[in-house]
Amino acid sequence: MRRFLLVLCAGFLLSFVPAIAHACSRLDCSTDSDGVRIGIQQRDYIAAGLDPITGLVATVSYRYMTRLACPRDLQVPDGGYVGCPNLAGKCDANDPNGGVGPLSILYRQVLSPATFRPVGPWVAIGATCFPETDFTGARTLGLDSIRRAWSLTPWAVPAVHLQPEGNITLVTLPAYVEVRWPAKGFQPGETNTVTLLGYRVRIRPTLEHYLYHFGDGQTAGPTRDPGGPWPDGHVIHPYPQPGTYPTRVDVTYGGQFSLDNGPWTTIPDTTTVTGATTTLTVKTAKN
Repeated sequence: MRRFLLVLCAGFLLSFVPAIAHACSRLDCSTDSDGVRIGIQQRDYIAAGLDPITGLVATVSYRYMTRLACPRDLQVPDGGYVGCPNLAGKCDANDPNGGVGPLSILYRQVLSPATFRPVGPWVAIGATCFPETDFTGARTLGLDSIRRAWSLTPWAVPAVHLQPEGNITLVTLPAYVEVRWPAKGFQPGETNTVTLLGYRVRIRPTLEHYLYHFGDGQTAGPTRDPGGPWPDGHVIHPYPQPGTYPTRVDVTYGGQFSLDNGPWTTIPDTTTVTGATTTLTVKTAKN
């Protein structure tokens, strides 16, 4: 499937758009949309992987960006615009099918077929009254895409190690509980690297908390304490009755991401993974 990336001129989460090369041979960028108007049909062409001008299957992949159709960038700090007479009346705020605007220039940039990284300049291909439309069919590299990739991380599933050793203890004797991590999966602090729309994204699970289940209806946590062995461990539980008890520790993960080796940013989400069960046998001591 061809990959596309729409980069909006305002409110885009990841600011990695280079300076625009204003190539406006088909369109008067400074005054009006005398060139091609990108409407609903052309928008649907792009979402379907077709060339928005010809409607034919695109032979290369692109990413897209919009900017206000102004002779200069005259946006005010709140994101509005002033001094752009060419915007007035060019879009119909009462006709959602026609686009509410403001009138914007749509640019595209060729992506490498091997790496899907941009090559060449931004080129203006038309004007549009849908400046905030995702022309790529919701394939924007934003926080939703990163959160989705984070949620698909192969999480490490923790287990508990119990003392006394052998998973056998006596009634009223405190059992010491410690978190143990398997080699499989990504545990807190380890880094999973994925490629999203041609960009290298590092995803690092973080620890939110543990919740210990002792198998007798009692729990400990939420806590960030990984427990430990006798005599220094702080996660301890005595069993007053003999029996077999399925013990486990559940871990709640958070996460961070880094784009192209940039700084780490927190992912505003958590997920809880149920730990592997370890059966503890509790016996009664005999004289």
